[in-house]
Formats: sequence, structure tokens, C-alpha cells
Amino acid sequence: MADIDPLMKQARPGWALILLAAPIALFVLVVVLYSGMWSLGLRGREAGGGPVDLPIATCPEAVPVLRARLEDAGLPAVIEEVGAGHYVVHTARTGRPDVDAAFPEALTQPGRFALTAHGRELFTNDGVTEATFRLDGMMDMWLLLRLNEAATEAVVDVVKRAERGDRLVFVLDGEEVAMQPALRSVQRGEVEGIPLADMDQKTRMRRIAEWSMQIDHPLPCEARVEPR
Repeated sequence: MADIDPLMKQARPGWALILLAAPIALFVLVVVLYSGMWSLGLRGREAGGGPVDLPIATCPEAVPVLRARLEDAGLPAVIEEVGAGHYVVHTARTGRPDVDAAFPEALTQPGRFALTAHGRELFTNDGVTEATFRLDGMMDMWLLLRLNEAATEAVVDVVKRAERGDRLVFVLDGEEVAMQPALRSVQRGEVEGIPLADMDQKTRMRRIAEWSMQIDHPLPCEARVEPR
């Protein structure tokens, strides 16, 4: 025991506790960040800027779809008819210049979606029950689609026969925007798309938010923002 006492006196229990606690603290931080971004995605982006009016030409059937898109984004959604086929959308800016500049175009995009494999269409918007996002372990955002049973079976059939390098391709309004490696491990009834274009994290978050809004609420006819 006499030989052990000097060693005990030299020990640094405080440092040992810090080393043990560091991974736990990092885990808690990641969970908090994940929860915050997930909550933001569920609620949409709260308006942080002033009011804005968008004159839009479209059909009457598109009005509830535009309203649903605005509500998904967490923005005011008052739409006033000012003439046959002409409306004014009374909403608000988000307070983020990049989002505000892109939003009018994002709001009026058709939102026609298809998931393809080897150039073959597996399903369209009808197969999607919810479009949202997911963060991976590196805090990178993926476009997450939850599927109905028919779309799920179509994906399972492709995955069973997939080879290394095969992809599921997310096509939105005729453009390939994201992909999932066919052999990526995901939950049944879901697909996750990573953007194909190289973009910074802020742009990636904005684009995925726009895509999910459009896929969830495809427009039944053309809509365009009119000159003021």
C-alpha cells in the first residue's frame, strides 16, 4: 500500500473525468443541433422580414396548393383574387436574402417528381406520403421521402437486383436533382437523396427545403410571378 500511495497522489482524476465526459458532451451537442434543425424542418421557416406581395397568374385550382406551400414554409398565406386568373399573394420575407430572392420562383415551380432507376420511372408524386429531410452522422442534409406501399415495393424490387454503383435518381420538373446509392441502407418505406450538384451547406438546406415543399404539393397548372 505504501508503494501505491505516491502513485495515487500523482494521479489526475480531474483530467480523467474530462476525457470521459467529452464524448458524452459532444453527443448531447449533436442531439441538440439535430433536434433544432429537425424542429425547424417540421415547422417551416418562420418569417423574419417584412411583408411582401407577389402578383401571380395561375388557375383557381392552384390557389390551395400555393397556400399549402406557404404554410409548409411557415409563412403567411393570404391569397387575394384580383381578376380572372390573377392573384396577389400576401406573405412575408424570411429575413434571409438568399431565401427571399429564390422563393418566388420556388413557390411557382410545378413540382412534378419521379424516382427513376436505370432510366425507368418507379413512381411519381402519388407514391410520396411525405417529403422532408434527414441529417446524417456528419450533419449533412439529405432529401427524405416517405413512401406508400406501392412505391415501397417498386423500390424494394430494384434494390434486390441492384449492383454496386447503381443509383436511384430523384427527378424534379425534368431535372435530375439528387440521388441515393441503390445499396445504401435505409428504412423500408423511405428513400434519401443527396443533391447531385456541388453546393455549400446553406444552399443545400435551402434547395432541399424547396424540393420537399414542391414534391409535397405539386401544382395542377402553370403558375408564374407577374411583373409588378
